[in-house]
Amino acid sequence: MTDVIDVSLLSESRALLVRLLAKRGIAYFLAGDGHQLFSLEAARVELVVETAVSGQAKKCRRVHPRTVEHCRRELRRELSKRAADQMMRPAR
Repeated sequence: MTDVIDVSLLSESRALLVRLLAKRGIAYFLAGDGHQLFSLEAARVELVVETAVSGQAKKCRRVHPRTVEHCRRELRRELSKRAADQMMRPAR
């Protein structure tokens, strides 16, 4: 049996992500430990997801845990793609 994913949570979290990226940039989501080429800060990704979940709760919607996990994965994938794009751009 397949899982049904609530796309409204994903849509809301992506909109939040775009706003944060416009305001703070990709560096806001990157860990600054210097041990790896880049590493995403899990707490920052979680902040976006939890904000989207709380927005859904205000609309009196229950959010399934698998939907939240899917949303987390999609945000991490999008941030990884954007970080890689930034690294491939020539320095100005």
